Amino acid sequence: MTEKKTGTKARLMAEVKKTVFVFVYLAVFLGAFSTYRRLLLAQYQISYFHYGYTVIEALVLAKVIVFGSVLRVGERFSDRPLIVPTLYKTLCFAFLVLSGSSVAFWARASCLSCFSNEEQV
Repeated sequence: MTEKKTGTKARLMAEVKKTVFVFVYLAVFLGAFSTYRRLLLAQYQISYFHYGYTVIEALVLAKVIVFGSVLRVGERFSDRPLIVPTLYKTLCFAFLVLSGSSVAFWARASCLSCFSNEEQV
């Protein structure tokens, strides 16, 4: 039983480390886009400072990517030439991330509609 706990604990720690690494990578990458958007809009005197949403989006996408990795999404054609599993894994993770993003977008839209000033009929 001790070996099973140690194995589970080690696997959990490895997943947390992987999630943190992917989160930091995505936060920097998406933060660069937010900075670019802020600088571009500043030329037209439009205020833009939405880094909090970028961090939350990076956290959600990191968890979706690590979750797909744990489920071994895209591991089907690993015995074929390198281009085949690369394209397959890219398509699988793109679908996984897009589905996760659409759920996040839907949740954000429904949350924002709760705080709208319009009266509900």
